[in-house]
Amino acid sequence: MNHIVFDSECAPAVPGGGVNPNVARAYDIGFVVMDSDGDILHRYNVGIAETFGDMQVMTNAYYKSKLGKYLADMRSGDLPMRSAAQARRDIYDVCRGYNVRNIWAYNCKYDYAALNATVAAYSQGFSKYFWPYGATVCDIAVLFGETIGATEKYVNYCRENGFMTPNGNPKTSAEVAYRYISGNDAFIEEHTALSDALIESAILAKCLKRRKSTANSKNPKLWGTGWKNPAKVCADMRTR
Repeated sequence: MNHIVFDSECAPAVPGGGVNPNVARAYDIGFVVMDSDGDILHRYNVGIAETFGDMQVMTNAYYKSKLGKYLADMRSGDLPMRSAAQARRDIYDVCRGYNVRNIWAYNCKYDYAALNATVAAYSQGFSKYFWPYGATVCDIAVLFGETIGATEKYVNYCRENGFMTPNGNPKTSAEVAYRYISGNDAFIEEHTALSDALIESAILAKCLKRRKSTANSKNPKLWGTGWKNPAKVCADMRTR
């Protein structure tokens, strides 16, 4: 089975919009196609022309410090520009070409809503959904929290390295998850779409080797709950 692992970088369309996905506009979209063994079959990375063309929106971006890098990549051809509608068609075509049924993202709830908001805004409401009909969006963070993250070994790793939340729970961000599976405790996430999709595909590949069921990761009601199982394991360990 082939999978898409997707990431996006977005900016709020209104000042102070923060991380509200309903006012988000994607400017950097990246994904990879991987098989169930984790082998990368295809890479895709584009900038969204409408968002890059609106400097008022781009100045709201949390990672606006990377704008210079993006402009350099645009000039060199490393980051081609596509309209939101074209990017939407591209992912449809890749899903068909590689027979992809599952599209994964780490903490996918934000990406799912933000990309829908982006394509709806730029089509004046003509298109309401960015994601291909028939494909299932899945949360890698939920699967990680049920597999690798729900182990005493992972909790001890977070404790020993100080990767704990203010509430005393092990962190389960993609950055910390990748540090654990890669053995690179100093890894820093780039927060650019394709680079993040690549590290998230590595996390997914490790998780898929742990179990067969991905049902909970496909349930929108459970998106964003990947931290709960590791937190429970941590709490159980404290009572001993």
